[in-house]
Amino acid sequence: MYVFILFFVIFTILSGMAMLIFTLTASIIGKNIECITYTPLTENETEYGLRTLLFMYPNAVIHTPQNEISNLLMAENTRVIVHQEI
Repeated sequence: MYVFILFFVIFTILSGMAMLIFTLTASIIGKNIECITYTPLTENETEYGLRTLLFMYPNAVIHTPQNEISNLLMAENTRVIVHQEI
């Protein structure tokens, strides 16, 4: 019984450390995204979505459809590129 408990404790600790390493690695790899295409569903969520993406991905260039809010954000940040919708 003690062997089973010891095995279970060691397994739990090792699996927790493995998940921590996996999460940290995924976080570091996720920060290196260079290009994001963002299409908001409504014009109201454009500013929130763009500001969130600018914060979460500091090296990324964000492409988005043209509207008033995205034009304002493009004027204040060079990483936002606005494209005209077809």
